[in-house]
Amino acid sequence: MTIEQYWNDVTIYYVVFQTHTNLEISKTLVFPTEWSQEKVKTSISNCFNNVKKVIVIEEDAEGLALKL
Repeated sequence: MTIEQYWNDVTIYYVVFQTHTNLEISKTLVFPTEWSQEKVKTSISNCFNNVKKVIVIEEDAEGLALKL
């Protein structure tokens, strides 16, 4: 058995984005390692409501996510 059978490589990001009401929201988010920062940015804009702009996308750490 190998690690790849049970785990996916992920990258942990610190992100800050601004809403249309000018509220700044900061979150720690996890995405697949193979995703580009542009894909991460697009995902944030599409998957959270009322995102005006993404201010910060900072790669914080690498990790493993259990395959379900």
